Amino acid sequence: MKVLFGNDGELFLYNDKNEKFAEAESFSAEMINETLRTPAHFIGAEITVNSRVRLTLHGITITDEDTVERMEKSALCGTFPVMNFRGCLRRTDEIRESVVFRNLQQINSIAADELKHGYVGVWAFWVNDPKAMNYFK
Repeated sequence: MKVLFGNDGELFLYNDKNEKFAEAESFSAEMINETLRTPAHFIGAEITVNSRVRLTLHGITITDEDTVERMEKSALCGTFPVMNFRGCLRRTDEIRESVVFRNLQQINSIAADELKHGYVGVWAFWVNDPKAMNYFK
């Protein structure tokens, strides 16, 4: 399992305007491999069958409440918003790299009062973007 850490994250609602609606103090991106044990004649061998990236954002501040209201209304109608993320990875103390994760799918639920007060402690997403794996090479 590989984990990348970064800061200065921004969440965008992907629409025709790609509107920024939140900022994150820090984030972590983790590549999770699902493995499959092989039959007995290959004792001890494992095969990676699926890799996914989980993005966890910490210290999120909502910067555009109007966008959040539109997201809530569309969710009530069964339409879930597509979100994108942009941040800065810390590869080493000297090396910084911009990262973009597209097509995020929310993992955990967020309490309505957190959104209303404009601050969300932790928010996690699955990243449905095949290009996300490139950051883990």
